[in-house]
Amino acid sequence: MGNYRAQYERYYGSVRAKGGGASYRRVSSTKGGGIKNSSNANILNKVVNKLIWQLGGALVLLGLLFIIKTIPLEGTKDAYTVSKKMIDEKFNVEEAIMAVNIPDVDEYKEKALDYIDEFKHMLTGEKTLKETMKEDYIVPTIGKKKHMEKDNKGIVIVTDGDKDVNASFNGIIREVKEEDGKKHILIDNGSGVETYYGLLSDVQIKEGDEVKKGQCLGKTGDIDSTGTKGIIFKISFMGSEKDPNEMMDLSSLEEV
Repeated sequence: MGNYRAQYERYYGSVRAKGGGASYRRVSSTKGGGIKNSSNANILNKVVNKLIWQLGGALVLLGLLFIIKTIPLEGTKDAYTVSKKMIDEKFNVEEAIMAVNIPDVDEYKEKALDYIDEFKHMLTGEKTLKETMKEDYIVPTIGKKKHMEKDNKGIVIVTDGDKDVNASFNGIIREVKEEDGKKHILIDNGSGVETYYGLLSDVQIKEGDEVKKGQCLGKTGDIDSTGTKGIIFKISFMGSEKDPNEMMDLSSLEEV
């Protein structure tokens, strides 16, 4: 595979070195349907939403209490501040969890979000985030997949010539960057999920653009010195890289 790893690491390392993570926002499209023009339905929706927030908030506070007991004293200030604001200002629960800036608690954040997601699913019947990713996220291009080397959890998608690279899901373009003639795109897909598309030869979007699932981002580029075409594709959740094979349905991609 030649030099694709070195090209990728120069870019992706610089992105992660910035720190602070993305300013996450939930990007979604709401389909029609349901009960309309009904005051009873509106009242019920308000009650359910309030119940979700209150119970979800209680879970978060319990989680924060547990975290506070397991971290150094100097780290509790952020947790206390977020908890107080969540009560006083009715913060979005997911945003409140992600706002806690304490070292080495990303695993706790992810578990807390999983619990809240499952709880919402029980009350509303809506898909959980993991179900949404498995069922609704799409592969960015057509080709064959190859696992990256060593500790990298992304995949290389090798294509037969120049192919369109499409957004796997709705989102906001967080970053578009060029390194050694190769384009790199980072998309904030909401709910703490980011997708990365690396080594593109052409890019048709810019930072800040809102994109829809399936929208063309650019073209596959050279991934090695022999001119092999493809991209690098990665997924992260809460700032931690995840194996795309576990997060998405990639059955349409054959193994190299």
